[in-house]
Amino acid sequence: MAGWDVCEATGEGAASVQFSRSTVATKEQMVAQAGEFGATVVELDDPALPGAFTYSGVAVIDLDGVEYSTHAITLDTLSDPNSPAAVERSSSLLKAWLTNLGLA
Repeated sequence: MAGWDVCEATGEGAASVQFSRSTVATKEQMVAQAGEFGATVVELDDPALPGAFTYSGVAVIDLDGVEYSTHAITLDTLSDPNSPAAVERSSSLLKAWLTNLGLA
């Protein structure tokens, strides 16, 4: 894989999930870009996702130079994408996705 891949699943109303893989940016670049958009970047501090971080409800991890991210968007978290519920949904989906890919 080279570049960027994305898959989005949409449910009823405002509910959707976005899964993406990228080889075009390092963790440092992703953190800097999130900061440029005014997002607060926070380390997830999850032993199952070492080095993972979150911003605006997106959970991100770098594995051997590939960034994997998930973003779960639901009606109850639209007003506060940094809410614990939004972060938990995205990080739980990231763990499940990496497990399905055989990477966790």
